[in-house]
Amino acid sequence: MKCFLRQGAVILPVLLAAGFLFLPPPSRAVETGGRSPGDLASPVRIAEMGDLLIVSDYREKAVFLLNKLKLKSVRSFPVKGAPLAVAYTGGRILVGNETEKRIEMYNPAGNNLGVFGGSRGNRILARDMAMDERSDTLFVVDGLDRTVKLFDREGTLIQTIMSRDIVNPAGIAIDAERSELYVSDYGDPSLKNPALVHVFDYSGNLRRALSGQRAGFSRPQGMSFSEDHLFLADGVLGKVLVLDSSSGSLAKTLGSFGAEPGQLMLPLDVVIDRLTKDAYVTNNRPGRIERFPGGGLLP
Repeated sequence: MKCFLRQGAVILPVLLAAGFLFLPPPSRAVETGGRSPGDLASPVRIAEMGDLLIVSDYREKAVFLLNKLKLKSVRSFPVKGAPLAVAYTGGRILVGNETEKRIEMYNPAGNNLGVFGGSRGNRILARDMAMDERSDTLFVVDGLDRTVKLFDREGTLIQTIMSRDIVNPAGIAIDAERSELYVSDYGDPSLKNPALVHVFDYSGNLRRALSGQRAGFSRPQGMSFSEDHLFLADGVLGKVLVLDSSSGSLAKTLGSFGAEPGQLMLPLDVVIDRLTKDAYVTNNRPGRIERFPGGGLLP
């Protein structure tokens, strides 16, 4: 289904699919000024692996490992399908395969280690996932049944969080200190369901909701948690909104709409480096990762 996204005097065609907004790719010369084969084309989700970033690329059907300092690809490996969610735990890279409806495991060299959960692995459309190393729990947004699923490190399903309040979930982030999980939700304007971020405890009890109408977001995507604040990428605004995790009030923003360095066009995920507090954002339309030095620090 096609609709149109208006930015000032510019109207951009937008493809709505699987809960995501993807702008149709321009020619590579226009997109990056002449990108080389093996470079990012359509980055979606992002996760940390030490000094590297793990990035899923929807169009290239591959996962890239990038050096944090240079933002250059160290290596990449193909996925037989369209990769979405990514995470790293126990020496394994977990990849949500939209095409195959499963979570696959790879080692850092890119060798396929099989399906997460083995023969127990259920059909799942992993739009996003986050790992709590303290509790050895993987939290996954499942776009098939619009739930959040909790797995142990070996892929055994522990719990499913179901709620009538969840309409069109996209991203997830966790606050391990408070044992809370945040689920971004587009809502459904046709049914007058606004965009929200639902906040659950680990048992699945809804604690509160952060309103998009109040904070100014409408297409919330991937998120990251740092210093009691939620960093939320909004695909339409071309910004990362930094929200107080309790009240939902806006503390600051990162980026602005555009394709120039430091600008964002269809940002889909964000991660905060725990040590440097640099913020890394998947900048989908220009096909690159945007770094905001110290972006994870609060005023």
